[in-house]
Amino acid sequence: MGHLSMYPDFWIQNREEDVVLVGDTKWKTGTEPSRDNFYQIAAYQAKYGTQGC
Repeated sequence: MGHLSMYPDFWIQNREEDVVLVGDTKWKTGTEPSRDNFYQIAAYQAKYGTQGC
């Protein structure tokens, strides 16, 4: 299996270039976010060391 890179759709950095916010867009109509959606953003937060959602 190949190496999988994980990148959010966007991230915001402060002046010191620390990532302070990560985000991932989802295109859905009339549905709630899935458990997998929450796991994905939590994985981004862990990778980039950001807090909260």
